[in-house]
Amino acid sequence: MSEIIPEKSQFQIIVNSHTGRTIGRIYFSKVYICQHREVLKTWLKKKTIYFTQKDVKLYTDGSFRLYFEAPQSEYEILNRAISPYPLLQGSANALDK
Repeated sequence: MSEIIPEKSQFQIIVNSHTGRTIGRIYFSKVYICQHREVLKTWLKKKTIYFTQKDVKLYTDGSFRLYFEAPQSEYEILNRAISPYPLLQGSANALDK
């Protein structure tokens, strides 16, 4: 069972076994959004991150989940930012590198 840590976001890379299509899935808790608002806004505006309104799931507690497509380099940036568990490490600045 996965543990939810409210001050961190959770990231996974999903590969469709039938099509081979790779997508990212990331969950941002309300606490994480409050603590990293500006970095998050900058990351979501990157032209290399592709998503539409239907790819966003908003929750009543203020958190959201996002499915997105990106070049392999963006997935690598996120992979470098995560621990052995699917959680981003402390500072969200790793998303901007």
